[in-house]
Amino acid sequence: AEGLNLAKTWRWFGTIELGAHLHQDPNGPELVGPTLTLELPIFDQRQAFIARLEAQHRQAQRRLVGLLKQARSEARLALAKVSHSRHAALQYRDELLPAQEELNALSLRKYNSMLIGLYELLENKNEQLVASLHYVEALRAYWTAQVELTRALGGRREGAQPKVPVAPAEPPSAPPASHEGHPHHGH
Repeated sequence: AEGLNLAKTWRWFGTIELGAHLHQDPNGPELVGPTLTLELPIFDQRQAFIARLEAQHRQAQRRLVGLLKQARSEARLALAKVSHSRHAALQYRDELLPAQEELNALSLRKYNSMLIGLYELLENKNEQLVASLHYVEALRAYWTAQVELTRALGGRREGAQPKVPVAPAEPPSAPPASHEGHPHHGH
Protein backbone atom coordinates (compact mmCIF):
# COMPACT_ATOMS: atom_id res chain seq x y z
CA ALA A 1 0.00 0.00 0.00
CA GLU A 2 2.86 2.37 0.79
CA GLY A 3 4.57 1.53 -2.49
CA LEU A 4 1.34 2.15 -4.38
CA ASN A 5 0.82 5.52 -2.70
CA LEU A 6 4.42 6.48 -3.39
CA ALA A 7 4.12 5.49 -7.05
CA LYS A 8 0.91 7.51 -7.45
CA THR A 9 2.47 10.54 -5.78
CA TRP A 10 5.65 10.54 -7.87
CA ARG A 11 4.16 9.47 -11.21
CA TRP A 12 4.17 13.07 -12.47
CA PHE A 13 7.89 13.20 -12.03
CA GLY A 14 10.14 11.13 -14.22
CA THR A 15 13.71 10.42 -13.38
CA ILE A 16 15.67 13.22 -11.83
CA GLU A 17 19.41 13.23 -12.31
CA LEU A 18 21.64 15.56 -10.40
CA GLY A 19 25.34 15.78 -11.03
CA ALA A 20 28.38 17.88 -11.81
CA HIS A 21 29.91 18.77 -15.15
CA LEU A 22 33.52 19.62 -15.91
CA HIS A 23 34.22 21.51 -19.12
CA GLN A 24 37.54 22.77 -20.33
CA ASP A 25 38.03 24.97 -23.38
CA PRO A 26 41.27 24.36 -25.29
CA ASN A 27 42.57 27.85 -24.56
CA GLY A 28 40.47 28.71 -21.55
CA PRO A 29 39.96 27.84 -17.93
CA GLU A 30 38.22 24.77 -16.60
CA LEU A 31 34.56 25.31 -15.87
CA VAL A 32 32.77 23.23 -13.23
CA GLY A 33 29.02 23.41 -12.76
CA PRO A 34 25.98 21.47 -11.64
CA THR A 35 23.77 19.51 -13.98
CA LEU A 36 20.10 18.75 -13.57
CA THR A 37 18.09 16.48 -15.84
CA LEU A 38 14.33 16.26 -15.42
CA GLU A 39 12.15 13.80 -17.29
CA LEU A 40 8.58 15.00 -17.68
CA PRO A 41 6.21 12.11 -18.33
CA ILE A 42 3.82 13.54 -20.85
CA PHE A 43 2.68 10.34 -22.54
CA ASP A 44 3.83 7.67 -20.06
CA GLN A 45 2.53 8.45 -16.60
CA ARG A 46 3.34 4.95 -15.38
CA GLN A 47 -0.23 3.71 -15.65
CA ALA A 48 0.88 0.12 -16.26
CA PHE A 49 3.23 0.15 -13.28
CA ILE A 50 0.54 1.63 -11.03
CA ALA A 51 -2.07 -0.85 -12.30
CA ARG A 52 0.28 -3.73 -11.49
CA LEU A 53 0.84 -2.35 -7.98
CA GLU A 54 -2.92 -1.96 -7.49
CA ALA A 55 -3.50 -5.57 -8.58
CA GLN A 56 -0.80 -6.80 -6.20
CA HIS A 57 -2.36 -4.76 -3.39
CA ARG A 58 -5.84 -6.24 -4.05
CA GLN A 59 -4.32 -9.73 -4.20
CA ALA A 60 -2.54 -9.21 -0.86
CA GLN A 61 -5.76 -7.92 0.73
CA ARG A 62 -7.72 -10.96 -0.48
CA ARG A 63 -4.99 -13.29 0.75
CA LEU A 64 -5.14 -11.58 4.16
CA VAL A 65 -8.93 -11.97 4.32
CA GLY A 66 -8.54 -15.66 3.42
CA LEU A 67 -5.92 -16.18 6.13
CA LEU A 68 -8.16 -14.47 8.69
CA LYS A 69 -11.07 -16.73 7.78
CA GLN A 70 -8.85 -19.79 7.99
CA ALA A 71 -7.48 -18.72 11.39
CA ARG A 72 -10.99 -18.14 12.76
CA SER A 73 -12.08 -21.52 11.44
CA GLU A 74 -9.11 -23.27 13.06
CA ALA A 75 -9.82 -21.52 16.36
CA ARG A 76 -13.52 -22.50 16.28
CA LEU A 77 -12.61 -26.11 15.49
CA ALA A 78 -10.01 -26.21 18.27
CA LEU A 79 -12.51 -24.71 20.73
CA ALA A 80 -15.11 -27.32 19.74
CA LYS A 81 -12.52 -30.08 20.30
CA VAL A 82 -11.71 -28.69 23.74
CA SER A 83 -15.37 -28.51 24.65
CA HIS A 84 -16.09 -32.03 23.41
CA SER A 85 -13.06 -33.64 25.03
CA ARG A 86 -13.70 -31.77 28.30
CA HIS A 87 -17.28 -33.02 28.33
CA ALA A 88 -16.11 -36.59 27.72
CA ALA A 89 -13.47 -36.42 30.48
CA LEU A 90 -15.95 -34.93 32.94
CA GLN A 91 -18.50 -37.61 32.10
CA TYR A 92 -15.92 -40.32 32.80
CA ARG A 93 -14.84 -38.64 36.04
CA ASP A 94 -18.27 -37.73 37.40
CA GLU A 95 -20.50 -40.53 36.10
CA LEU A 96 -18.83 -43.57 34.62
CA LEU A 97 -15.94 -44.11 37.04
CA PRO A 98 -18.07 -43.72 40.20
CA ALA A 99 -20.72 -46.05 38.74
CA GLN A 100 -18.04 -48.59 37.82
CA GLU A 101 -16.53 -48.32 41.31
CA GLU A 102 -19.96 -48.81 42.89
CA LEU A 103 -20.58 -51.81 40.64
CA ASN A 104 -17.22 -53.27 41.62
CA ALA A 105 -17.98 -52.81 45.33
CA LEU A 106 -21.38 -54.47 44.85
CA SER A 107 -19.72 -57.35 43.00
CA LEU A 108 -17.26 -57.79 45.84
CA ARG A 109 -20.15 -57.98 48.33
CA LYS A 110 -21.90 -60.54 46.14
CA TYR A 111 -18.68 -62.53 45.87
CA ASN A 112 -18.24 -62.44 49.65
CA SER A 113 -21.83 -63.63 49.96
CA MET A 114 -21.02 -66.39 47.45
CA LEU A 115 -23.66 -65.17 45.00
CA ILE A 116 -21.20 -64.76 42.11
CA GLY A 117 -17.99 -66.51 41.23
CA LEU A 118 -14.42 -65.31 40.99
CA TYR A 119 -14.60 -64.88 37.22
CA GLU A 120 -17.53 -62.47 37.45
CA LEU A 121 -15.69 -60.48 40.12
CA LEU A 122 -12.55 -60.30 37.99
CA GLU A 123 -14.58 -59.36 34.93
CA ASN A 124 -16.15 -56.45 36.81
CA LYS A 125 -12.72 -55.31 38.06
CA ASN A 126 -11.41 -55.54 34.49
CA GLU A 127 -14.29 -53.34 33.27
CA GLN A 128 -13.39 -50.81 35.97
CA LEU A 129 -9.77 -50.77 34.79
CA VAL A 130 -10.84 -50.37 31.17
CA ALA A 131 -13.04 -47.43 32.17
CA SER A 132 -10.06 -45.91 34.00
CA LEU A 133 -7.93 -46.29 30.86
CA HIS A 134 -10.62 -44.61 28.79
CA TYR A 135 -10.68 -41.77 31.30
CA VAL A 136 -6.92 -41.32 30.92
CA GLU A 137 -7.34 -41.31 27.14
CA ALA A 138 -10.10 -38.70 27.47
CA LEU A 139 -7.78 -36.56 29.61
CA ARG A 140 -5.02 -36.90 27.02
CA ALA A 141 -7.46 -35.83 24.29
CA TYR A 142 -8.53 -32.85 26.42
CA TRP A 143 -5.01 -31.60 27.03
CA THR A 144 -4.05 -32.19 23.39
CA ALA A 145 -7.07 -30.12 22.37
CA GLN A 146 -6.01 -27.40 24.84
CA VAL A 147 -2.57 -27.25 23.19
CA GLU A 148 -4.14 -27.10 19.72
CA LEU A 149 -6.42 -24.28 20.84
CA THR A 150 -3.48 -22.35 22.28
CA ARG A 151 -1.59 -22.83 19.01
CA ALA A 152 -4.62 -21.74 16.97
CA LEU A 153 -4.86 -18.58 19.07
CA GLY A 154 -1.24 -17.73 18.41
CA GLY A 155 0.21 -19.09 21.63
CA ARG A 156 -1.78 -17.02 24.08
CA ARG A 157 -5.01 -17.60 25.91
CA GLU A 158 -7.19 -14.79 27.17
CA GLY A 159 -9.07 -15.11 30.43
CA ALA A 160 -8.66 -17.45 33.33
CA GLN A 161 -7.14 -20.89 33.20
CA PRO A 162 -9.59 -23.59 32.12
CA LYS A 163 -11.14 -25.84 34.71
CA VAL A 164 -9.19 -29.04 34.65
CA PRO A 165 -11.34 -32.17 34.50
CA VAL A 166 -9.03 -34.15 36.72
CA ALA A 167 -10.18 -36.02 39.77
CA PRO A 168 -8.82 -34.59 43.00
CA ALA A 169 -5.47 -36.05 43.87
CA GLU A 170 -5.42 -38.62 46.58
CA PRO A 171 -3.33 -37.74 49.60
CA PRO A 172 0.16 -39.15 49.23
CA SER A 173 1.12 -42.16 51.24
CA ALA A 174 3.20 -41.69 54.36
CA PRO A 175 6.64 -40.32 53.54
CA PRO A 176 9.58 -42.66 53.95
CA ALA A 177 11.23 -42.65 57.32
CA SER A 178 13.65 -39.80 57.62
CA HIS A 179 17.22 -40.30 58.73
CA GLU A 180 17.80 -36.70 59.73
CA GLY A 181 18.15 -37.43 63.40
CA HIS A 182 20.69 -40.22 62.82
CA PRO A 183 24.28 -39.13 62.44
CA HIS A 184 26.14 -40.53 59.47
CA HIS A 185 29.44 -42.09 60.30
CA GLY A 186 32.08 -41.71 57.63
CA HIS A 187 35.25 -43.81 57.43
